[in-house]
Amino acid sequence: MKTLNNSEVCILIPAFNESLKINHVLKKINEFEISTLVVDDGSTDDTAEICKHKRNIILIEHKDNLGYEKALNTGFNYLSKKNFKYIVTLDADDQISVNDVLKFVKLANDEGLDLVVGHRSYMNRISEFIFSVISRFLLDLKDPFCGLKLYKLNSIKDFLPFDSYNLIGSELLLRSKYNNLKIAHLPIKIKKREGLSRFGNNMYGEYKVIKASFFILINHFFNNKFM
Repeated sequence: MKTLNNSEVCILIPAFNESLKINHVLKKINEFEISTLVVDDGSTDDTAEICKHKRNIILIEHKDNLGYEKALNTGFNYLSKKNFKYIVTLDADDQISVNDVLKFVKLANDEGLDLVVGHRSYMNRISEFIFSVISRFLLDLKDPFCGLKLYKLNSIKDFLPFDSYNLIGSELLLRSKYNNLKIAHLPIKIKKREGLSRFGNNMYGEYKVIKASFFILINHFFNNKFM
């Protein structure tokens, strides 16, 4: 089943110790013949080996675990030199349906959008939910930390590197927002996470979200670093 031009879209997946889930994610992606770049962020399990045996998969391996933001940045640096029209970021934990990627591409094409951002039906952390409420009113952004985002590559090349402030994958969205790119939000359903998240335990995850949220708000009111 081939539903997309293989050269039009590339899915970017940062992955760390996701051997229990990534096989299913990649299998689903291959049903649609979508090009995919996996950045294995120093996994100590079989994540990289699973990726090596899949069709249409480009694999970049970090020797050490550098973190979610660095993995995204590696992927965007690589893909910025390619000719894809859209880059779609997707988490490796199988919480988000690959079918939503097709909806994002259709919406972007139909409405000439620069970004499409997922708006999750469920959030893992109370800090994410609280900040989503705040950002909706202050920034007109419903879910900045959602892992599913579509970017029109030509529109965001000047805003790279992707995430120099460790903002859980939201910096490129913020730069796009402050530079008046055309952004839309699309509701998505997600499954609850099984096992530890990419952030580790709950307290550390909450800390990362709170830290990123605080930086975004300080920037919004005072610094304007994302311009």
